[in-house]
Formats: sequence, structure tokens, C-alpha cells
Amino acid sequence: MILIFFLLFSEVKPSNVTFVGVLAACAHSGLVSKGRRYWSSMIESEIEPSIEHYGCMVDLLCRACLVDEAYNFVRTIPFSPNPVIWRTLLIACQKNKMLHTGEIAAEQLLALEPSNTENYILLLNFV
Repeated sequence: MILIFFLLFSEVKPSNVTFVGVLAACAHSGLVSKGRRYWSSMIESEIEPSIEHYGCMVDLLCRACLVDEAYNFVRTIPFSPNPVIWRTLLIACQKNKMLHTGEIAAEQLLALEPSNTENYILLLNFV
């Protein structure tokens, strides 16, 4: 986290890769408010969010049990979410017993990866 403060307050402009690392660190540390601030800072720095940035934010929200917010965030992604994002959401729905949102995530995931057996194993454990 010290690195991002250095980058934000110095003349060195953080890159999109820097923000992927910072958002992932926030997700793994449970720092939701800081992750949101870094997301806003990235947007203000005119860095176009990539699928990796969106994935980190979905992971951050799901780990914090903010599954509804994560789902609403997924719905705002300006391109098609990848299987990793849908799988992350599905696992969070499973942990939080959110059947309706889990069904949506499962449908999207199976549409993208119908032959991935991992997805079916996740669904078998869903209850």
C-alpha cells in the first residue's frame, strides 16, 4: 500500500498493472473502502478498466459478502464478463446462500464454458 501512496503523490503515474496489483491486494486484505477509493482514483487518472480490474473488484466485493453489490457491478461491465468473474460470483452466492443470483451466475457461466467440469462440480455443491 505504501507503493500506491508513493505513486499517487509523486510525479510517477501508476499504470493499469499497478492498479490490478493494488485492487487484488485490497481484495485479499478485506479493504473494501480502500479498494473503492483506488477504483475511483484509477478512473480519475483516465486509466480504462480492463477485465482484470473488473475481476479484482468483483473478487473484493464477493470476499466481503457484498454479493448483491458485486452482481450489480458485474451488470455495469461494458463488455461481456469472462468465466472467472461469473465463477467468482457463483462461489460467493454459494457461500452466502443466494440461490437466485447464483442461478443467474451459473447460467452465464455454463453458457460461456459448457464443457468445463469444474463448473458442474461447483453447482453440485450449491445449496
